Amino acid sequence: MSAPRGRGRLVVGKDARVAVLCSLLIPGGGQFYNGDTLKGLVMLVASLALLVTVIGPLLIGAWSLVDAAQVARGRRPTW
Repeated sequence: MSAPRGRGRLVVGKDARVAVLCSLLIPGGGQFYNGDTLKGLVMLVASLALLVTVIGPLLIGAWSLVDAAQVARGRRPTW
C-alpha cells in the first residue's frame, strides 16, 4: 500500500527487510518492490552498464540497498 501515486510519494506498509533482500538479489529489486519502477530501472541498467568495472556494480548495489530500506520505512520518497 502506498500514498497517492505520483512523484515524491512516501511508501507505507512495506517491509524494509524484504526490500533489502530484493536489492541483494537484483540491483533495483527493492525499488521495484517499493513501487519505485523508474529508480529500479535506473539502478538495474546502471549496474548492467557498469558490469565491465568492479566498483560500479558495488556502488550501485550499495545505493540500492540503502535506498530500498529508507523508502520502505517511509523516510525517503519515491522518484
